[in-house]
Amino acid sequence: MNPFKNQVVVNLLVSCSSFLSSIVISLLLVPYLVNHIGIAAYGFIPLAMFLTEYITLITQAITSSINRFFTLSYSKGNLAEAKKIFNTSLVIISFVSLLIFLVLIYPIYHPESFFNIGSDILYDVKWLFVLVFINFLISLITSVFNVALYAKNRVDCIQVLNIIRVLIRFLFIILLFNYAEVSLISVGIASIISGVIVFLISIFLFFHFLPDIEINIFFFDRKLIRNLITFSSWLLISQLGFILFAKIDLLLVNVFFGDQKLGEYAVVSQLSSQLRVAFGVLVGVISPFILLKYTELKKNDFIRFLTSLYFIVCYLIFASLICLSVYSSDIIHFWIGDKYIQLSDILQLLLMGVGFMIAPTPLYCYINTIGKVKFAAIITVISGITNLALSILLVKFTNLGYLAIALSSLIIIFARDFIIIPIYVFGVLNKVMKKYFFSLTRFCTISIIMWIVSFFIGEHIVINSIYNLIFTLILNFVLLITIIGALIYFIEVKEIKGIFDAN
Repeated sequence: MNPFKNQVVVNLLVSCSSFLSSIVISLLLVPYLVNHIGIAAYGFIPLAMFLTEYITLITQAITSSINRFFTLSYSKGNLAEAKKIFNTSLVIISFVSLLIFLVLIYPIYHPESFFNIGSDILYDVKWLFVLVFINFLISLITSVFNVALYAKNRVDCIQVLNIIRVLIRFLFIILLFNYAEVSLISVGIASIISGVIVFLISIFLFFHFLPDIEINIFFFDRKLIRNLITFSSWLLISQLGFILFAKIDLLLVNVFFGDQKLGEYAVVSQLSSQLRVAFGVLVGVISPFILLKYTELKKNDFIRFLTSLYFIVCYLIFASLICLSVYSSDIIHFWIGDKYIQLSDILQLLLMGVGFMIAPTPLYCYINTIGKVKFAAIITVISGITNLALSILLVKFTNLGYLAIALSSLIIIFARDFIIIPIYVFGVLNKVMKKYFFSLTRFCTISIIMWIVSFFIGEHIVINSIYNLIFTLILNFVLLITIIGALIYFIEVKEIKGIFDAN
């Protein structure tokens, strides 16, 4: 196996470990926090994280540019240019962090001006927002040092850092709750501790992988600022659309329904967010593979390859999400208790939304490969605005409650990622729409069959303990994978194998 494939396998294995650790810790942490601080207070934890997403818009766009320009220069052996890019980026991010702190520290400390917050938890919420905000600024500086891991194609190290961050935060929350104070402030302190530790490890890894790159302010180059900002402009727009699209729900629930409902919604939203991130990391491992095959295969062969890969991802993701959806009530029952059983409907909608959003990742990889980021950014912004408008309309003119917000998101996600994006991609790829819609019809039919099979198993197995639930989920998933595995092999995998054999 060549080094590229070796590293892809390592990245995939470590990403799976990160996936499992994030999900397990989230499953353990959410009920722990709800039981100790209450459902209303818990809702402000993901909401505090959500606020940093807006600030992340500019900085993530800049760090994406840093990764691209630095990696290109370093891989070509242009150390002088690489040093300029790194040090210029470090100065920019440090300045942006300081500016953000000065501008936003007052509103961050006065969240009651923007959200519905009960007076009994106002003090804790204020300090939670401040501590999470400071941890966010630490993470910005950390992202600059992580350029070493991207330059060396060490995605596995990035995932290990994620595992460390999540695990340390989890452990310190438990320690502070047991030996200091049970409060939102303790959650914020645990976040800062985990952020500082990851920051120090990132610095160590930077000098380990890039010993020939030094930190020196005299390498700052003002000419590079324009290049970094110009490249990231459409990415910035796309991220804005994503936040309107995928992150606005918590804010809407708080504004329209108050902190109690926010807490309820945040519980299931947190699980779906963890799954979205985890699946995104796993599927994202194939991005270098798509780029490689784009350069190697003929156009018609690449069309067949991308179509088959896209539907393989769809089958695998929805097999797991259908299992979770069918048993959503049992999951809620054993996870946070029967008094929140009504959240199972919300969980089902959010889980399907995760599938619709992550499945087209191969198509987005292709869009980035051919440089059509402008179209994706525009569609994402339009989708975000439409989602916001539809959510408000459904809340105002229906009796669905906060279910309306989840339903709106699901509708828009389906329209964007299962209709607009595939039509655009396969249209660009030579208008192979007939093949796409035929494959889509087949996928929908098989998905219905998977749902029926899962429901049938659930009806004939008595789930009276969490161990029965875990056993049933595993049995269900293995059965679905066996069924669709054979179909995928004869329909999609053989197609890809034939393409590779021919080339």
